[in-house]
Amino acid sequence: ALLLSVLGEIGVTAEEEAVKLITRSGEGSVRDMLTIADTCVSYCGTRITYEKAAEILGATDRAAVADFADRMLSGDVGGVFELSSELFARGRAVPAFHRDVVGILRDFCVILSTKNAQELLVCSPETFAELGKRARKYTIEHILDCIDVLASAENEIKFSLHPRILFEAAVMRC
Repeated sequence: ALLLSVLGEIGVTAEEEAVKLITRSGEGSVRDMLTIADTCVSYCGTRITYEKAAEILGATDRAAVADFADRMLSGDVGGVFELSSELFARGRAVPAFHRDVVGILRDFCVILSTKNAQELLVCSPETFAELGKRARKYTIEHILDCIDVLASAENEIKFSLHPRILFEAAVMRC
């Protein structure tokens, strides 16, 4: 509500999904959220779309990340390599994608463990339904094990000369 109010005061409109993405990217910090929104306004002008906001933030489409996580959790190593190759060929940074995958796994845990998951997750009803469908295929223990594996590799991935190799090795351990 705060972001929409601020944007309205300066004559800027934004798609609902763009607002949710900007809010989520602020990670709980109002200042960070407003800084991100300011950058989006500078780039987009008076209309912020989800696509433009995602491009500015370097965000991977949530559906693609959920697909990747689903393939990883199911043990589809070939599918994981195909999808990661496609995403990295489009310029996606490995540490940022790593963060996105851990975030989706967290979303899966929220869906499996809380009754008000839709209120806690910042996403459209359609995205929530898709995430729920994917999450319910796995146990929370399996998802948490994958989060542990990926979290333990985070610093190595971030500072490695070969982050993709480390990321894919961690994914295969899931």
